[in-house]
Amino acid sequence: MLHFRHLFLILVLCLLAGCAATERQKAAAPTLSGEQRMRFREYYTAGILARETDDMTGALVSFERALRLAPDDANALFQMSQVLQYAADDSTTTRRAHTMLRRAHSLMPANAEYKEALALQLLEMDSTEAAIPLYEELADLTKNDEHYLASLVSLYFNTQRYDKVLETLDRLEQKATEPEMIAGGRLMALIGKGDTLGAMKVIADYVEHEPDTLSAKVWAGLRYLELGHEQEALAEWEAVEKADPDHPKLQVAQFMYYGEQNDTASYHRIVRRGILNPRQDARQRSIFLRVCMLSLLLDNNTADGTGGSERAWAQSVLEEAYKRPDADADIVSSYAMALEENGADFDALEPVWLTLLRLSPTDNQARMKLLLGYRDRGDMEAYYRICHEGQEAQPHELIFYYVEGVEHYEHDETAKALDILQKGTRLAADSITYRELTSDVYTLTGDILHSLKRNDEAYAAYDSALAYNPENLLCMNNYAYFLSLEGKKLELAEQLSRATVDAEPQNTTYLDTYAWVLYVGGKIHQAAIYIDQAIRFMPDDELDATVYDHAGDINAALDKADEARSHWNKALDLSDDAELNRELRKKLKK
Repeated sequence: MLHFRHLFLILVLCLLAGCAATERQKAAAPTLSGEQRMRFREYYTAGILARETDDMTGALVSFERALRLAPDDANALFQMSQVLQYAADDSTTTRRAHTMLRRAHSLMPANAEYKEALALQLLEMDSTEAAIPLYEELADLTKNDEHYLASLVSLYFNTQRYDKVLETLDRLEQKATEPEMIAGGRLMALIGKGDTLGAMKVIADYVEHEPDTLSAKVWAGLRYLELGHEQEALAEWEAVEKADPDHPKLQVAQFMYYGEQNDTASYHRIVRRGILNPRQDARQRSIFLRVCMLSLLLDNNTADGTGGSERAWAQSVLEEAYKRPDADADIVSSYAMALEENGADFDALEPVWLTLLRLSPTDNQARMKLLLGYRDRGDMEAYYRICHEGQEAQPHELIFYYVEGVEHYEHDETAKALDILQKGTRLAADSITYRELTSDVYTLTGDILHSLKRNDEAYAAYDSALAYNPENLLCMNNYAYFLSLEGKKLELAEQLSRATVDAEPQNTTYLDTYAWVLYVGGKIHQAAIYIDQAIRFMPDDELDATVYDHAGDINAALDKADEARSHWNKALDLSDDAELNRELRKKLKK
């Protein structure tokens, strides 16, 4: 069934097609009967709709049918040319598209859309000379539209027709509001003509007539340098520096000039002033800061590892900038990086990172570094404060709920851990970007819920974890193990545990879980194979009493009493868990 909105659109397009045929098309067209006109409109409209929905095959078929009825309909020819050009993958199709577009233009020469499309197509075919007259016509049709005049300037430059460039710039000057661009274009054209005196006059005239005289002089200096007139350039800049030593544009120009001259002292002076200048453009200041950081890093990697003058200069500039009351986040961040590069300890970096967070509360890198430092220091009050501030600044950023939850869990504060993790998953429930992190949060939530004997809720959390990350091995291992302890869903438990062993075949934890799942499921002989592997791959400094306890149970089920007792005794030696020890002693007495 055709939706009413689509039916309405078709009717409108039919009317438009009819209007175009009667009012816009000037060339003679074959007389169509009423039925033919209706069919033409139907095909033409279907083509438009197909093209709008990116159904290029449907559009091609529909416009072909329309053109069979009216081969000289300019609108259909134009639409067909656009579809062909979009789908063109050989020279024949490209030529056909060009032919149709030319025909549409010849039928409706005053149509600006067709004219511009033809001009662009000619440029793609490297037919610049053929495209230029079309752009001239477009400029005339639109009463010197800036877009078309600018295109003409570019085309005349490409064909080295500098007199036409100057002529077009005169027309553009009446429309454009960027006198610097106009003056620059004239300068380039005159240089192309070899008219150095004319170029010098353009520079002088620009400085004389531009209201912002100092900025004009900065521009003039750059242009004089392009002409090879270094003294004139420096004279312009000296005048600016006397009037305004912190002129932002002057600093940028001098930065480029002294860098090319390898004048280190002057280069350092300008970079420093650019960083400290409160009027300097933020984007340009970031370039100056990168220069500082590059000097610091390169000089820090000298052969003897001692660094040198570049490093000392960069460090001093960044420190000076940091201490100013108007220091922004970029400056503070750069200073922190400099301190890190020089091996500063956490005590020195802490106030810098705190300042950075005050200026940029969403700087997660600084926040995470503070968290690491506070955890190492054992300052949990500060640790949790930074977590809470991160949660307030970015309530949908899951990482700060997670790191706080982990710390509470490791300090046996399970209620607090569960509360903060569940708060995080509520606020960041639609977290798609950080699927793995979301999965880890649900995994830890499941572990906590299971420790609280809320097993069904724990399994629901594990299901959520695997929905976000089906390859979360820790989740699969814990899920499988807890199911086996209850003797529930053993087929699922075996499937999950097997996946972890396949992924990491020498992981003792995963091998132990898989062996235990098999044991609970009655697959004793298979369980024995994997528990032996778990013991074989267990690192000497990570011997685990639970693994040996499981090994004893599995061997006992196989009537290997001596092996079972040996494993239980090993578990007893390793265990400091009173409940486990009681169970082990009971087994050894049997």
